[in-house]
Amino acid sequence: MQMTFFAGFFVLAVFVTHVNGCGFIVCENKSAYIKCPYPLTISVRSAIYGRSTDSSVCPGKVKTTHCRSSRSNSKVKAQCNGKRICLLKPTNRQYGDPCRGTYKYLEVEYKCIYGLRNIFFVARR
Repeated sequence: MQMTFFAGFFVLAVFVTHVNGCGFIVCENKSAYIKCPYPLTISVRSAIYGRSTDSSVCPGKVKTTHCRSSRSNSKVKAQCNGKRICLLKPTNRQYGDPCRGTYKYLEVEYKCIYGLRNIFFVARR
C-alpha cells in the first residue's frame, strides 16, 4: 500500500498512478481510497472508467484506447461527494464494460472542500 500526500490531503491506494492536480488512476479490479482531512469533504470533478492511453498506464491487454463508461462519472460522484473517505473499486460490473477485451482504469479528479453540510447557522430574532 502506498500513501501519497497532495497539498493537505492524501490518497491511500493499491496500484494507483497519480496524475496532475488532485487526481489519480486506479486500475481495473484494484482499489483506492480518497481521503480528505477533517473538516473538508470530497468533491469529485470527474470520473472516467475506460481507457484513453496505451498500455503504459495500467499495463494489460489493449484493443482500443478510445472508450469510456457513461455511468462512471455519476456513480463516483454519488458514492463519494460529501464524504471524508471513499473506497473505489473499478470493475465492469460496477460501471459497465465500454470496451470488451481491454484492461481499463478509473481516472478520478477531485478536490477537498468545505462542504455546506459542515456549516451551521443559528438565526436569532
